[in-house]
Amino acid sequence: MNTVANADQIEYWNEVSGPKWVRLQEELDEQLQPLEEALLANINLDEGDSVLDVGCGCGATSITMGKIVGEHGQVTGVDVSIAMLQHALTRTSNHSHVQFIEGDAQVCNFPNGPFDHIVSRFGVMFFENPTVAFSNLLRYLKPEGTLSFICWRALEDNPWMTVPVDAATQHVPRPPEGDPHAPGPAAFADAERTKKILHDAGFHSVTISPLDMELPIGPGGTLDASVDFTMKMGPVPRMLNDADEATVELVREAIKNALKHYDGEQGVRLRSATWIVQAKGIE
Repeated sequence: MNTVANADQIEYWNEVSGPKWVRLQEELDEQLQPLEEALLANINLDEGDSVLDVGCGCGATSITMGKIVGEHGQVTGVDVSIAMLQHALTRTSNHSHVQFIEGDAQVCNFPNGPFDHIVSRFGVMFFENPTVAFSNLLRYLKPEGTLSFICWRALEDNPWMTVPVDAATQHVPRPPEGDPHAPGPAAFADAERTKKILHDAGFHSVTISPLDMELPIGPGGTLDASVDFTMKMGPVPRMLNDADEATVELVREAIKNALKHYDGEQGVRLRSATWIVQAKGIE
């Protein structure tokens, strides 16, 4: 890592969120796989291509792309979370063309560049200065290369996220609202702002397309698994930091009652709202 630009995010993803993502890796990959597939369906990945996976986390998207580009291609995953990278390495021991590096993409040097594609599944919304970060990434994109990422739209457009939180607020306070443009899941919810950031960073031919898709919550999407998952991941556990056992059980029951309305033949499924963003590098 060349320097520290995103100190708060680096601390958070190493000490708080990263270890939790490692513990829940299989559950999270199962839920996010449909969105990953939608992202990759919009990218013309070919055998032999070189790819940079930004915010690669536990390596799911890197592994998938590694299968597409094959042994004559190269996938480099970068992340600030040491725990997630170590877990990713355990999943790719037999794939020498899929590599991982610890680094902050806002300032990192990438010796494997330049790349045919820069890709991210929910890994670019946490930059302290996104214009600087994308300017740095542009340096490592081939002139004919493409940037492609998926990010969340506004939280209020994502029942997948908000239904459990709304249910929990029957018994505990709602998390305080922060700066909507601060690093976080909804940092790129404003499509026009995102387009300007990319243009200012030097990208052109920016397209931002909405994707609405129902997603499961919890492994298999069963009601009990969905409730358990929301109690372990996302805003609800933070809302319960100071709650006593009785309040925790009240929140659990409230979430279960809310999710019952979304429990169908395929299990609990709620709508997600994302953007698929693509751009070109040097003209």
